[in-house]
Amino acid sequence: MKGQEYAPFLSKIVKVKKHTEIEYTFSMEYFGDVKPGQFFEVSIPKYGEAPISVSGIGPDYVDLTIRRVGRVTGEGFERYEGDSLLRRGPYGNGFDVDDYKDSELVVIAGGTGVSPVRGVVEYFSHHPGERNGMTLIAGFKSPGDILFQEDFKEWDQTMDLILTVDGAEDGYGDSTAMGWDGVYRSQDREGKGVPLLADQVPWFWRGYGTKDMEAGRKF
Repeated sequence: MKGQEYAPFLSKIVKVKKHTEIEYTFSMEYFGDVKPGQFFEVSIPKYGEAPISVSGIGPDYVDLTIRRVGRVTGEGFERYEGDSLLRRGPYGNGFDVDDYKDSELVVIAGGTGVSPVRGVVEYFSHHPGERNGMTLIAGFKSPGDILFQEDFKEWDQTMDLILTVDGAEDGYGDSTAMGWDGVYRSQDREGKGVPLLADQVPWFWRGYGTKDMEAGRKF
């Protein structure tokens, strides 16, 4: 697509995965270069276009996790396997996994903000020998809003996982509404610089980086 960065192209939907009533992942045919954290502009004639983050990368497809919040995304939910959508991109710098190799990595994301960092988490989940350690901290509104549930089951086995929700019924097993002091205490970094990826951090984590910098920790 070099020289055609702004030209839309048709992309076939090869698979649709439903997470919630308003959040689906569309696996779409794609053969070009792309990095985790980049995004595509998805357009539908007469409706407009919307930027959608890449949530997964395969040999001949990319995953786009879409939340139904407006005209374009709402119309996109009317498309199914075998249909096509217009896209252009990818745009943005994205995350180069080579920048994080041989490091101890902390990834913090909330809600649909897990989508842009999912590719990095997936890579180091499958290549644990290429990083020194890894912690994933993810938050969602409720247990029913948790995206990529099968992935989280896998990640719980391959890295340190802290999964929280804002609220849940009695008996829910994971943490609920954990404050950022709890996140801070969970990380013992001995003052070393740790790569930190954060996207759509929930309100109860917003002071995390500031407090660490005040304590002399490097990111």
